[in-house]
Amino acid sequence: MTVIGLDMCDGEAMWTDNQFTELEGLNGIGKFTAKSFGRIREFYKSNGSEDVMNCDSVAMMCALYPEFVKNTLSTHASCITDEGETYSQVIFYKEGFTYDVVKNDFDYNVTLVTEVDKAAYFTNYINAIR
Repeated sequence: MTVIGLDMCDGEAMWTDNQFTELEGLNGIGKFTAKSFGRIREFYKSNGSEDVMNCDSVAMMCALYPEFVKNTLSTHASCITDEGETYSQVIFYKEGFTYDVVKNDFDYNVTLVTEVDKAAYFTNYINAIR
């Protein structure tokens, strides 16, 4: 299993108004995609941000363009299923680290993406839409 966290969707991977305009002018798919972000763009703007996070497309870029992924980490992931403030939190245990509270005899069941080529993100996305 490969996990691509929300931290891969910030910075240069956030969409600007100019990028939405470019996307809209590409073709029918680009126009549909740009328009489908109408409400979420309003939400971001109402919270003081001009740029919009689109994490699903970052995951798509990881699948379509393997070179887009710059760094990964082998981890063991577990999800908190007990009721309470940490319910549904995912904990990642890094391979090669020693932890005081758990034994290190678990399997490393997840590849965690820790760096993507955010500078190439929108260009790759445009190419995929074309």
